[in-house]
Amino acid sequence: MFTVPCEETLRSALALHQAGRLHEAEPLYRQVLAVQPNHPEALHLLGVIAGQVGKHEIAVDLIRQAIAAKPFFPEAYSNLGIMLHAQRKLDEAVAAYRQANALKGNDHETYNNLGVALAEQGLADEASIAFRQAIALHPNFPEAHNNLGAALKDQGLFDEAIAAYRQALTLNPAFAEAQSNLAVALEAKAHPAATAQR
Repeated sequence: MFTVPCEETLRSALALHQAGRLHEAEPLYRQVLAVQPNHPEALHLLGVIAGQVGKHEIAVDLIRQAIAAKPFFPEAYSNLGIMLHAQRKLDEAVAAYRQANALKGNDHETYNNLGVALAEQGLADEASIAFRQAIALHPNFPEAHNNLGAALKDQGLFDEAIAAYRQALTLNPAFAEAQSNLAVALEAKAHPAATAQR
C-alpha cells in the first residue's frame, strides 16, 4: 500500500537531486528507505549523493546494497566503479565498470571511465580498446579522443596519438588538455631521443 507514495517521493527526490539540491533530496531518499529499506533506486541514489559530497566509503556501501537488492543494475555498477576509482581501488573499479558494460554495453561514459582506470594501471593497450568503444558509441566525445591519444602515446604510437588529439580539438577547440597533449606528442615525435631521456 506504500508503493505509490514511495514512487512519488522518489520522483520528487530525483528532481531535486538533478537540480543539484542534494540536501533536500537526501531526506526524501531516506523517507523511501524508511518504508522500503531495500529499495534499490533509493539506495543507489543516496549512494550517489554520498559520493558527490566526498563520502566514498558510505557511497560504496549503499550502492553495493542497491546491487544486492537488484542485481541487474548497470547504472549502479557504473557508479560503484566511479566511487571505487575515487578511492584508488583500481582493480575493483575496473571490475565494476566491466560488470556495468556486461549488463548494458552501450554507455560511452562507462567505457571511457574503464579506459581511464586501465590507463592508470599501466594497461595502455586495454585502455585504448575501451576508449575506442566509447568513441564508437559516441563519436563526438572529445574527452575519449583525448584519452585515446594519451593511451596511444604511451604505446609509442605517436601518429595515431596526434590524430586522436586533433580529433578532440576539432570537437572542442578550447580543450586545453588536448592542446597541451598534442604539443607534447608532436615534440616527442620530432625528437624521440630527447623525449626518452627526460
